[in-house]
Amino acid sequence: MIKLQDIVMNFGENTITTALKNITLEIARNDWITVLGASGSGKTTLLNIIGGILKPTSGIVQIDGANLNDMSRANIQEYRRKKIGFVYQDYKLFNQYTVIENVMVPQLPYGKRNEIEEKARHHLEEVGLNHRMNHFPKELSGGEKQRVAIARTLLMEPEILLCDEPTGNLDRKNTENVMNYNGPKILDSKKGYVKVGL
Repeated sequence: MIKLQDIVMNFGENTITTALKNITLEIARNDWITVLGASGSGKTTLLNIIGGILKPTSGIVQIDGANLNDMSRANIQEYRRKKIGFVYQDYKLFNQYTVIENVMVPQLPYGKRNEIEEKARHHLEEVGLNHRMNHFPKELSGGEKQRVAIARTLLMEPEILLCDEPTGNLDRKNTENVMNYNGPKILDSKKGYVKVGL
């Protein structure tokens, strides 16, 4: 379970901007969650706090009873690697690598290449990109890049999948395919029928 208690997030030193103010939230296993809000309202900040990328100014972040605020940097990195998957708005693909290489790269230090490649092919097929595996990012549309990013995240089989507008560049059919994926659940920072699970 994800539990946030009285989360405050401020940015700046001389001029303080408050991105989140007194946020309390509980997300149980297999809950369905969509976070809605105007641009700049703190949605991405919220996801980054749950994902251990940002530490809140104050408040408690608990995942399965463990307090992220008490974790060392090494433990936070381990938490992010093993439990958290991110799908970013801007894809974060490597232009020098092919589609399948982009999906595989984050997991290569942690497993056997042939096993990782087999899983990568499976996930690319799941998102309808089996015909684009050997193409480079510059040869893809925005929607295709988004699907590569989703396949890369699913490859690690995270317990929590945090998505910042994961279907913003997809057509209706591919949006439905992603949302109906029978795998880890999803927390979306903007819109869509999105699942959250831990």
